[in-house]
Amino acid sequence: MKQQLLAVILSALVVPGLGQVINRQIKKGIILMIVVFILFIAGTVQLAILLTSSIQKERILNPMDTVTIIQNLRYQDLPALWIVVIIFGLVWLYAVVDAFLGGRNRGEILLNR
Repeated sequence: MKQQLLAVILSALVVPGLGQVINRQIKKGIILMIVVFILFIAGTVQLAILLTSSIQKERILNPMDTVTIIQNLRYQDLPALWIVVIIFGLVWLYAVVDAFLGGRNRGEILLNR
């Protein structure tokens, strides 16, 4: 019982995939960690591109007007960023559920020995 809770907590709070590693599903855990890392980098780069383009547009008119920069962000092309965020959340949720189920199944196998 402790192991399944530990797997869920580590997976949910620290790094998706860590629960799988604890459940001795090393390949799956490493794959999840790599996918989450790639999605995190993709989201960060996408956000940086949006902020940079919004700031550059505003610099021409008024260099220090942050309210206008934020308003410009509203009109930016955000679907790509939202897609990355949604996929990131789904992968994170999958990692938590899979770690919980893997820990629970592993606990049942150990109890039946």
